[in-house]
Amino acid sequence: MTYKTNREYLADIIKVLKSYKKVLFGSEEEQQVMPLLKRPAPRKLPPAAAAADKPAAAPPPPRYPASPALDALRRIFNDGASSMEAGAPIGLELLAREHKLDEREKLLVCYLLYKELERGSRSICTPLNFLCRLYGLERLELAGLFIEEGVIFKSGVFTIERGYRETAIRHDFNLQQHYMTLVLTGRKPAAKARLKRGAVLLPSEVYKRLDKVVVSQEEAKRKLASVSYQHQLRPIGKPRKGIAPRLNTLLIGPTGCGKTHLVRTLAEALSAPVVFCDATQYTETGYVGACVEDMLWQLYVKAGRDYDRMRRGIVFIDEFDKLAARDVGGQHNSQRDVSGLSVQQELLKLLEGETVVYEKRMGFGSETFHFPVRGVLFILAGAFVGLEKVVKERLKRRRTIGFNGAEEDGPGRKRLLSKVCVQDMVAYGMTPELMGRIPNLVALDELEVPELAGILRNDEISLLAHYREFFRERGMEVDIPESFILDVAERAKERGLGARGLNAFIEACFSELIFEQGRLMAGGGAGTVAGGGSVGSARVNIAEFFGPDRIDRLLG
Repeated sequence: MTYKTNREYLADIIKVLKSYKKVLFGSEEEQQVMPLLKRPAPRKLPPAAAAADKPAAAPPPPRYPASPALDALRRIFNDGASSMEAGAPIGLELLAREHKLDEREKLLVCYLLYKELERGSRSICTPLNFLCRLYGLERLELAGLFIEEGVIFKSGVFTIERGYRETAIRHDFNLQQHYMTLVLTGRKPAAKARLKRGAVLLPSEVYKRLDKVVVSQEEAKRKLASVSYQHQLRPIGKPRKGIAPRLNTLLIGPTGCGKTHLVRTLAEALSAPVVFCDATQYTETGYVGACVEDMLWQLYVKAGRDYDRMRRGIVFIDEFDKLAARDVGGQHNSQRDVSGLSVQQELLKLLEGETVVYEKRMGFGSETFHFPVRGVLFILAGAFVGLEKVVKERLKRRRTIGFNGAEEDGPGRKRLLSKVCVQDMVAYGMTPELMGRIPNLVALDELEVPELAGILRNDEISLLAHYREFFRERGMEVDIPESFILDVAERAKERGLGARGLNAFIEACFSELIFEQGRLMAGGGAGTVAGGGSVGSARVNIAEFFGPDRIDRLLG
């Protein structure tokens, strides 16, 4: 048979796999009813005398429940190769020729193709089981293919995130995205097409996107918009004139002021891969804990194992203030600060290096990666509690008249943090070498009651909007008066939790309302009005429903 299009070729493959769905992809319970891996009983040899008179014929190949499927797939592979010789664009054959894939690897591509197209199916076996069932072999006979040194991963076509124990037995096994595109379309994407990015967003456009979902923090939004614009312009290869070097940025602000939310929104606007890391989990290499190179591995995986996309990525390190060293100028030998000063020193090569060599343990061995970090943007964030006192002491030494005591709280802290410099960060516990690699220091304001109330009114980010829609889908309208919004904002401000405190209060109230939903839908209860007088719809004013005393109890 000759195929004219890649679609006809793939349709025949999927047809065969669907015909033998239970045999190839069934669960272990189904396989107990239909054993696949039991070998047939060995054939008895003819008597010696008969064997001497007549040469023994070659025994026929053993047959298994999946043998017809394997035969059919082999015929399709042969027809596909012939069709490609005739000029048909057969993607799987193009991939096999380019990377010299053998039959087993081509069968695994078929497995992943079926898995991609049948994503909504109930269950699917692992790739190891798939091959075992096709060839009628025990798992142990093929397991060696799936280790890091095995045949399967030498081609570079397949991807894994963990070693043999997590890959062959589980489902963490896939195909590079551009290779899957080649198999599905029959066309090899050009290098320029793979690297093509969207239009560069101007700083004003980035600012507008941030402004939609981030309340207040004008200075931080403007600064990040400018940094992101230059990040988009940075070339993949060697640096050139007119493009600034990496503008690593440190966000300084209290908990709940929107540091993480800013970076997440920025990454969505740029369509860039981003990873969120917690500085407290890292230790010096050789000690128990994660090493700083692990964040590059996470970015590599998030970028689809594409080095070019990785170069455009963003690494966000939260809780950066927890790395403050006990003694920046100390000897650091007998009492090693393995999670503070040592981690700062480990970060130096990431923030200003060219390439970082990373050895990843996988199964029975390890693999070495060379991660390009020249273009990766690092954004760090921390609360830096007590930093304003360091700034105040420095300013006192420079001025004959210092700040009065009233400026230590409230608005005074904002003004002090806006004057922070590298000298203050070193006094706080950061090394000069590290701070020299972070040119941008941005102070975020603590959210006041009007900003917190604005978050609750913003339907893009407010949990109130989520619960309104939740109850509306179930036939109940929830009215939220302005007095309730202001009350929640004031209580969140009192606790000093920022925007995080809002969600805690909203969850406390609406979990009670969800519990009472059945009674309210029946038309009873204070503060409710049955919609149209019929059972199954209601309207609730949340402030009237709970009452002042109950709200005080729920919100503490």
